[in-house]
Amino acid sequence: MITSDLRNQLFDEIFSDDYSLKLHRELEETLYKECEDFFITRHFIRHNVFPQ
Repeated sequence: MITSDLRNQLFDEIFSDDYSLKLHRELEETLYKECEDFFITRHFIRHNVFPQ
């Protein structure tokens, strides 16, 4: 069983590396962008309005 202290320690070790932080940030930005695109597309479809 993983205690919360151990879990926090593992998390700190994983994300203490600069590369891991950078990768995590890039994944977050990509996910945000994909969600944004999805909601914009959904809006166009729902309102039957498409950009020219």
